[in-house]
Amino acid sequence: MISDTGRYDNWRGQAFEILCFNNTGSIKSALGISGVKTECYPWYNSEDDRKERDQIDMVIERADNITNLCEMKYTNKPFEVDASYEQQLIRKRDIFKKKTRTSQALKIIVVSAKGLSGTAYTSYISDVLTLDDLFEG
Repeated sequence: MISDTGRYDNWRGQAFEILCFNNTGSIKSALGISGVKTECYPWYNSEDDRKERDQIDMVIERADNITNLCEMKYTNKPFEVDASYEQQLIRKRDIFKKKTRTSQALKIIVVSAKGLSGTAYTSYISDVLTLDDLFEG
């Protein structure tokens, strides 16, 4: 079945990221920052050092000196954050801070189609948005 292939999952994830970028106004509204001037963009660090390579699905750089680092996750059920994924998020945040030399406060945001499952490893996540948040308002 095609839905069982990694290629299909990759396409689905990329389509979800495009949907999110096409609905940045809804994301900003759900975060309560619709009145704040922002710049939204994906970020990729292609350093030669493989340990420093990483990407962030969407960066929302805000005029109020806060930057939201948004990770998009499309799954058929609530996404489960485990210890390994929590470390990935922290690593992404730290690499972004180091490479961009930003002095802004950094907040990790997860945009997951079905939300999150459990709260064991979510202390570094500031907000969780769902597919419903993209179509509200």
